[in-house]
Amino acid sequence: MALFFDTLVQPGELQATALADIRQFLGELSKLAESEMPDESVAHRVLHLLTTRFEQLTARAQTFLRSLQRTIDLHGITVETFLSYKQTLIDYLERFIGDLVIATHEIAGRLHEIERHGIERLLEAAAQRDVVDALEHEKGTRLSAARKLWDARWTGLRGWFISDTGRQSQAEMLRSRARAAIPALLTAVARINDRRITRSDRVADLQALARWFGEASSDGDAHRLWRAAFGLAAARHLRVDEDTLEDREQNPVTPQTSWLRADPLRISPRMRQSGRHIAKGPAKGVIDRSKEKQLLAQLAHHEALQIAAAQRRLATGTRVRLSEFGALETTAELDLFLDLLGEALASKIRAADSVIAHSADGSLRIKLEPVGDGGEAEIATTDGILRGEDHYVTIINVFDQPDAEPTIALAPTSAA
Repeated sequence: MALFFDTLVQPGELQATALADIRQFLGELSKLAESEMPDESVAHRVLHLLTTRFEQLTARAQTFLRSLQRTIDLHGITVETFLSYKQTLIDYLERFIGDLVIATHEIAGRLHEIERHGIERLLEAAAQRDVVDALEHEKGTRLSAARKLWDARWTGLRGWFISDTGRQSQAEMLRSRARAAIPALLTAVARINDRRITRSDRVADLQALARWFGEASSDGDAHRLWRAAFGLAAARHLRVDEDTLEDREQNPVTPQTSWLRADPLRISPRMRQSGRHIAKGPAKGVIDRSKEKQLLAQLAHHEALQIAAAQRRLATGTRVRLSEFGALETTAELDLFLDLLGEALASKIRAADSVIAHSADGSLRIKLEPVGDGGEAEIATTDGILRGEDHYVTIINVFDQPDAEPTIALAPTSAA
């Protein structure tokens, strides 16, 4: 029952205070790691508080995300309650995302600092403290188990905040889930507004059908309404020969007639013998699609050339203001530029943030920095004039930078 309460009943939350506590505990742990002879009792107490707070953070975050999905799906919540709750929830998510980005960067730095001074001594001290009261003949086994447990706890803590090659950290995934919840909430609000305006959803249709059933003047009218709405009838759909059809026209049989009392259906001899209505014959010839495939290949090659030209045009590696960017002369350049700009702007939380983002295929990297003078930029395109707040923009082709640093989703100073 306690597990049921903690998992399903107790509401979850995104604990920004837990992030602050973890940073504080790691600061104390860093001082212990720098000392030549760390106090075992202090190391054990700090590590125990750190792991306990970390487990609370992860468990409550998982519970919150499950309850958030139920809220988005509108199970057990009225429309008015959801609309009033929506803005509060969005503000809550945005505030936590900002705290999480800043805290993740600081915590990752402190974890690296502690490991540089040597975390093994502290984990060994904590394990020794765990078995200090154990019987003498059990200490060896229990000490080995305690050390493995503390190693696993540290690995889990490290993996939650630091990404490795080919593996995204749990903090990054939590931030992605929280960010994805915001457009999901807005989509739910739009769906509610559409339902109020058009009333063309399935719920409204079934409610209208229920009213029609309630207003039916007789059972016969209700049955006809049922057949018209759902198209369900008795199984009289077997294919038969011409004699059977002619007989049915002269002597019709109602769908309510029992199969035991109805006349038998006369089926063609071929159906009875082979289970087929049509005689076997040679297979149809295969249609030659080589011309169509060649045309599609030519179109794909032409599109690839346009994209490559657009990448060469945009990925100059030069830091330039948007107002001085120049005209976008082709549709491919416009589409690629809008994709990059959209990825960068979607990563921003505050207008003063500088962000780094990547294209969908990871080949281009864009750095967007605010100008700070309040100016606006206008870029001529094939579809008109693109206007917006002016920024410094730098676009780089990652594959042309063999000695570049590992790519990241956001700059360390970003609050996205």
